[in-house]
Amino acid sequence: MKPFLRARTEEQIECRKNEIVTACETVYFRGGYDAVTFKAISDLTSFTRPSIYNYYSTPGEVMLDLMARYFVDWREDVREGIASEGRVSRERFCDILADTMVRNDRLFQLWTDLNLIEGGSAVGRIAEFERSFHELVEAIVGFASECFPKTGDGDLERFNKALIIMLHGYHQFNHPSEKQMEAMEACGIPTGRDPRGCARDILMLITSGFKGRPRPLGRSPRTGCRKACCRSPPRLGAPRGCPARRCSRPSRRV
Repeated sequence: MKPFLRARTEEQIECRKNEIVTACETVYFRGGYDAVTFKAISDLTSFTRPSIYNYYSTPGEVMLDLMARYFVDWREDVREGIASEGRVSRERFCDILADTMVRNDRLFQLWTDLNLIEGGSAVGRIAEFERSFHELVEAIVGFASECFPKTGDGDLERFNKALIIMLHGYHQFNHPSEKQMEAMEACGIPTGRDPRGCARDILMLITSGFKGRPRPLGRSPRTGCRKACCRSPPRLGAPRGCPARRCSRPSRRV
């Protein structure tokens, strides 16, 4: 029997939760949603199944945290892709988003079970997940706002809404089940899918209103500061200046 040692510090608690989430990731991608149980997760961790209840009430809540982890990974992938380019055209902006969507396909695969996952989670946990999702979308809209500074708030808001809708259906469209493939073939509907091309085509469509000379993200266009806190994308309508208020004074504006 595994020895139980209670986590007493915030760092220890986060370490335990990360271990649970990582084990959940392995279980899910081995056997799918139905395979994710606390027993299966415990088998891959250093502590017992009952101790998992100290951190999560249901397996669905673990999967919500796994998705939130993927949100951070994807956001940083997009940020690095844009920063490495210097200036990006609208076409290149869409290329970067499409490429990172393909690289982060596990997020969208997990998304196909979101209704089941949320059905087994408490409302408070779902609320935390929704906040993390909308922070992701706001970050991507923020990248667009900084890259294309003359784009109006209306066009950014439409991009925001269209992006949310696109993300929810991206994996389902590009990865039909075997039965769906058989049915489409019976109806004479093309079954070939190109996830990257599909994502890029939609992104080109929903960014058609972007305006302004492409701007690099290496230096904050709002403050001129190169610090990471200032390079973070702002929320729509956020005031100028360091969003994290970490800079004693802004650098010279560019």
